[in-house]
Amino acid sequence: TVATIDDVGHIDALVAGEIDIAIVSKLESDIDRVRLHELFDDELLAIVIGQRLGPYEVLTALGAGGMGEVYLAQDRTLERRVALKILPPELVRSEDRVRRFVLEAKSASSLSHPNIVTIYEIGQDPVRTPGAPDSDPVHYISMELVSGKTLSTLIHDDKTDLRTLLGYLAQAAEGLSKAHAAGIVHR
Repeated sequence: TVATIDDVGHIDALVAGEIDIAIVSKLESDIDRVRLHELFDDELLAIVIGQRLGPYEVLTALGAGGMGEVYLAQDRTLERRVALKILPPELVRSEDRVRRFVLEAKSASSLSHPNIVTIYEIGQDPVRTPGAPDSDPVHYISMELVSGKTLSTLIHDDKTDLRTLLGYLAQAAEGLSKAHAAGIVHR
């Protein structure tokens, strides 16, 4: 579960437990940031708006899936927005998951197709927060940010016509076909 924490008063609610990742949008002080980090153990990755991971500054959460959480981030070196996929700490303990995470990035980076995102970088750096100790290294993939609506939104909320939806699915199938031709299977 991804949750946005609007103020430090919500930190206690986080500790209660059903949140896997916390997006903290504002804190009163560096003392609050230190308190937040002290409250979380290795099972919980707290990514705070404004935190840095390598050259990337986290801006907001975009989504989560089986292999990680994805954030909108600003690449401070190249001055562009990226999608930053982070492998959660509980998955880092599994060598197989880390291997699959790295393989995913390497496989995708070997492809060039308009319907496949471009991988910019794969890395491992601590999360840096002013006034708090650095975290253990976090595995991440920096990739092209693709703006737009999800297929679910187009179907359920926007009631997009079938012909348009089939066009989107054909584009996705073209990307998958390119990956399959290279021996890559998307799960």
